[in-house]
Amino acid sequence: MADGALVSSSAPVKGEYANETVFLTMEDALAQVEVQAVHQPARALMLMSDGLIRLALKLPDYTPHLPFFQPLVAFAANAGNGEQANNQLADFLASERVSARTDDDKTLVLAVRATGALARPSAALEASAP
Repeated sequence: MADGALVSSSAPVKGEYANETVFLTMEDALAQVEVQAVHQPARALMLMSDGLIRLALKLPDYTPHLPFFQPLVAFAANAGNGEQANNQLADFLASERVSARTDDDKTLVLAVRATGALARPSAALEASAP
């Protein structure tokens, strides 16, 4: 997430079969890695598994869905207690609202620069699911 904008580096890679994965330990893994440089300061970074694509990205062009990302960035920016924040995020990902949209794995990594309060963490989580 750059200054008020979300940047998606690439569309998901579609393999020959469903749930096909390229592991970094595979012989040809580096040939399949995509790298893109973004030359602007980032306020937040998110990595996610494919199970969250239908919630996080607008299809078919794979542009970020702001109502999913913005509350999560606010939550991460205001999370005080690491263990409590991890539990709240796990509860959110396991919630009925999220699980109703995907039956795949739901892994999410959030990294946010400490720049001050954006919103109450609980309100951010409540507002983030579609």
